[in-house]
Amino acid sequence: MACVVFITGPAGSGKTTRLLHETAIMAQSKSIQLEQKVLAMAYMHGARKRMEASFAETPSCVQLPRRITTIDGFSLDLLNRWRTAQGFTWPFVPIHGNDESPPCVRDFRTHATFDQINRRSAELLGSPTIAKLIAASYPIVLVDEFQDCWGPRLDVVRALSKITQLIVAADGFQVLDDIQGCPALDWVDTLEEVECERHSLTGSHRTTQTPILDAARALRENARVADETVPIFYGRPAQLVYKIMERITTWAGWVGKWSGQSALIAPTHKALAEVMAALDQQCQRKNLPSVRWTRTEGSDQERNELFTALGIDKNLDENFDYVPADGDSRLRAEDVVMRARRFARLRGLQVLPKRLVAHFAESGLHASRAYGHRSSFRTAATVHGAKNREFENVVVVWPY
Repeated sequence: MACVVFITGPAGSGKTTRLLHETAIMAQSKSIQLEQKVLAMAYMHGARKRMEASFAETPSCVQLPRRITTIDGFSLDLLNRWRTAQGFTWPFVPIHGNDESPPCVRDFRTHATFDQINRRSAELLGSPTIAKLIAASYPIVLVDEFQDCWGPRLDVVRALSKITQLIVAADGFQVLDDIQGCPALDWVDTLEEVECERHSLTGSHRTTQTPILDAARALRENARVADETVPIFYGRPAQLVYKIMERITTWAGWVGKWSGQSALIAPTHKALAEVMAALDQQCQRKNLPSVRWTRTEGSDQERNELFTALGIDKNLDENFDYVPADGDSRLRAEDVVMRARRFARLRGLQVLPKRLVAHFAESGLHASRAYGHRSSFRTAATVHGAKNREFENVVVVWPY
């Protein structure tokens, strides 16, 4: 039996479906026990949500005991379970910061970046005792969108490949991070034939529209096509929104109005915000109701609104006690303060540090974005947030 099953193919070729098919076959051959689970992981929460839906929709996998999480989430849980083995008393919480600074202990928490958390998790997986426990708990580990793994996250997956059966799906063309090449596929290339079972998928099961398929092929091959592909329009946001309005509003009674779910996708939150703001302005000028979008990822605006309602500014060193200001985020702000005060009371803190309130606000926003139920007729997402999701109609805004 190969230690790694590697599945590759272009977008829409059915990599996730094949991933689950291989998992079902392997689970049957291994006769998974009641105390065991399949561990399914991805880097982004969008891919994680897609795997959750795929497991529920695949008859051979519905009954499989499973744990579906992100690689970061698995590493955080593993490190917190064994943190005392690495000399840490307080639980780890993730932060955005300088990876060169060591983990910082404050407010009864150990603050570390996800790179630091993944690096320590990979070290723990090298322990014989922990390796045996993980192998016994998760006889099968599958990783979707494996091309997004590099650095410490790749180290975690490599460590898992040494102790349990690993199934990965990847497409090097879909690497979105600004890195050289694809470290994940480079690692797979180093595996011997007896170590790695390879499957290459072709074609697309996601769409049969020739213009879309031709455009995708041209992008992958970096080649020009003579035939017409997807329509492309150029201009500033205020000009582009007229084309969007024609398709998603009743403006001018245009006969080509889209039906079904629609998505607005851009590489950055800034590009999304500019187009959405311009669309609102034009709808107001035409006396049309504003188009309501569901943001699949958190934005700086959402964070700023919550921090404003909480009375939090950039200076997080100040200690204070307060009542949230009025505003649209009042209920969410009150919930943040309630949880922060409960934590402070249980820990015997006499004052409520501003940075502690900020931590609970950030964790609440993350939980809402990652695990909240969000289905919408109109979805606005970055490229990362839209990966592994399907929509009937799509507008791609590319500011470069």
